[in-house]
Amino acid sequence: MTGKVELFLNLGKTASEYLDELRKNLELAQNYAMTHTDKAQRRYILRYNLGAKDKSFEIGQKVLVLTPDSTSSDIFEIDWSSCH
Repeated sequence: MTGKVELFLNLGKTASEYLDELRKNLELAQNYAMTHTDKAQRRYILRYNLGAKDKSFEIGQKVLVLTPDSTSSDIFEIDWSSCH
């Protein structure tokens, strides 16, 4: 025994036909995923916006400002500045 096992698969189609069908199925799956993602994103935006409120500030009012740190590779690192 050499450790290799030959598999005799007969899928009723040639390798080329199989690959063509696989490509079409993958394209269908991609289209479905993109459509589903777009719909889910729109639902998320609508739900978020229901609770969102416009913000307004008065001159001289103290606020906290969130500024992205462009030198940080960690996307979750935040720099809060206060009393502006």
